Amino acid sequence: MRKSDTKIISLSVPMKNIVWNTYIIMLYSMWEKIKYNRTYTKIIKYGKRLYGKYLNLYYIHDQEFQKDLMLGIIVGKKVGNAVKRNKIKRWIREYFNLYSKDIGSAGAYVFIAQKSSNLASWNEIKKDISLLIEKTKPRIYTYRHR
Repeated sequence: MRKSDTKIISLSVPMKNIVWNTYIIMLYSMWEKIKYNRTYTKIIKYGKRLYGKYLNLYYIHDQEFQKDLMLGIIVGKKVGNAVKRNKIKRWIREYFNLYSKDIGSAGAYVFIAQKSSNLASWNEIKKDISLLIEKTKPRIYTYRHR
């Protein structure tokens, strides 16, 4: 099965002489998770950086990362307890699940959450990510001749 495909699995769950059919929808996103520490180090050391209100973004567009869109998330202990940190990570992953086709360009992105991100709502985080991603896209300049 290719990435970005949707697969529906039907399961029968017996419960007190009643069979309930549950449907699990599995979504395969267009991005990969950054797995190795050396990859994080390379992106932070050699990549470009952008600062948002709640998140910092390090990104790199290199020949090594042209195959897929890669995502890394760093949320330190200063942000809050484990529940808040995991919530922020889920929100960032959810944004990439929803809008990975709109991002389009292959490369590697590392988001680092700032301390103020624990007070942010989903809409504020979504707006911050979209502004940061928009800044990474190449600009096309047009000149008027007089």
